[in-house]
Amino acid sequence: MPNKYLLLTGVLALVLSFALFGNGIGGDFVFDDTIVIVGNPFIGNQLEGFWEIFTTPYFAYQPSPGLYRPLTIASYALNAFIFGQSPAGFHIVNILFHAATSFLVFVLLYRLTGKMSAFVGFLFFMFLPIHTEAVTSIVGRAEILSLLFTVGALLLVLKKKYVLASGIFFLGLLSKEMAVAFLPIFLFLELYHHKKDARSAAKNSLYFLPPVVLYAILRYVALGKH
Repeated sequence: MPNKYLLLTGVLALVLSFALFGNGIGGDFVFDDTIVIVGNPFIGNQLEGFWEIFTTPYFAYQPSPGLYRPLTIASYALNAFIFGQSPAGFHIVNILFHAATSFLVFVLLYRLTGKMSAFVGFLFFMFLPIHTEAVTSIVGRAEILSLLFTVGALLLVLKKKYVLASGIFFLGLLSKEMAVAFLPIFLFLELYHHKKDARSAAKNSLYFLPPVVLYAILRYVALGKH
């Protein structure tokens, strides 16, 4: 892919993301933001206890909802440490993550279809109204990060870099459990894009067993019987 297409699409993704969602930068913490971020002892001006995030439920010290998204919480902790605890900083980082995800969506579509289809798909993705909940709502970052790492892992699969794809897939799981949707998409790409037989596809799927097992162990440590 020519570098000029990458550069232009990257700039366009950034400009459109701020044009579409910049009006939310002045918004305050609302709804689940106040529980996940404002009431979280790990999110502040210091990174004290940072690694404990990975053995703690999504709602700090509240395991009953059964949610485990430590990488998302870690991103909030770094957000507050670097940019302060103003909600504006969290909104801006959400928009940047959305721009990065949109850019990777373009690259994925380009590799699967071609320049024109990729650009049209990219624009449709950028303008989907449902993204408002993920981008403008600060806790929607879990959705953005999960998709960002899922698309990144799929791009690595297209290059047959399965070990790296496995690591990126693990980051997606740590962002939000929905990243597990990567697995059936991976099998589809193996069978219909790489033209693998079922045996080869099943063999390559073993690369993604370790992150699933490790995620399950960490999730159990954080949530226990919940």
